[in-house]
Amino acid sequence: MALLILRNDDKGNAWRQELLKIDSSLEVIVYPEPHKTEAIKMATVWKHPEGLLHNYTGLLGIQSMGAGVDFILKDPSVGSPQNPSGLTRPIMRVVDEQLTADMAEYVLTHCLAALRDLQHYEVLSKDRRWEPSNYRRASETTVGILGLGTLGMAAGKALLQNGFQVRGWARSSKKAEGISVYAGAGSLNEFLAGSQIVVCLLPLTPETSGILNAKRFKQMDPGTFLINAARGGHLIEADLIPAIDSGLLSGACLDVFQEEPLPREHPFWEHPKIRVTPHVASVSDPSTVAAQIVANYKNLLKGVAPQNLVDLEKGY
Repeated sequence: MALLILRNDDKGNAWRQELLKIDSSLEVIVYPEPHKTEAIKMATVWKHPEGLLHNYTGLLGIQSMGAGVDFILKDPSVGSPQNPSGLTRPIMRVVDEQLTADMAEYVLTHCLAALRDLQHYEVLSKDRRWEPSNYRRASETTVGILGLGTLGMAAGKALLQNGFQVRGWARSSKKAEGISVYAGAGSLNEFLAGSQIVVCLLPLTPETSGILNAKRFKQMDPGTFLINAARGGHLIEADLIPAIDSGLLSGACLDVFQEEPLPREHPFWEHPKIRVTPHVASVSDPSTVAAQIVANYKNLLKGVAPQNLVDLEKGY
């Protein structure tokens, strides 16, 4: 019996080392090392090659190495309500305090930067132009968070602690102290209209794909600043620059993209009102995540329900 690590980068060995620190008796294979497919009981994955999991018919479960699972659910070899022909196995995601804290810190950082219009001053400084302008204070600013899961709640708390007014939008009603909650599709327009900064922390599902689009930008307050730290699939990229250039949006900070790495020729790189970060808002740390992965693996072997199971109907 073995645990397989499938990643799209060269970090597989680092992850293996952390897993073995938890239990040195584990057999951990880093793809594409030679192995018998029938021996693999859990696949631990991050943006793995689509279709590859179909070879592992003995899988007891699939573990994401991060909070997101959209890349797993779109794999044609993985079963879901939308793909009943795929391998139907439990899918688990990571819930980690450090991961959550990192996201809250990222969101707070870029909300504060938007208040002081730091992107604008960065552009001016390149031309040695001294042009001070007025700025908005946190107490005068409402940040709207799309998605009130673990990450959204943590970001909202950090913003409240720094004086922002906070509202959140979720699929269903939730209680969040200090946060005005809007629930369901019918409340989305009202939610957007009262936010000066909109932060997307939604899971990527068929319902949320493309939710950041020209129609939604028109429903926002003129001059709203957009932060997308969720998934590139939430944004219709072709709609963003026209919305900024027309004044619908004052600018954007983007950590995720339809294609990653973002192609060098992409217009987002050069736009003076768009800040690009390379998917670094919140990155899973093997040292803090390994224990829950090992626990899930052992639970699967024992026939016990693993932690942080994904609801396949909801997609998160």
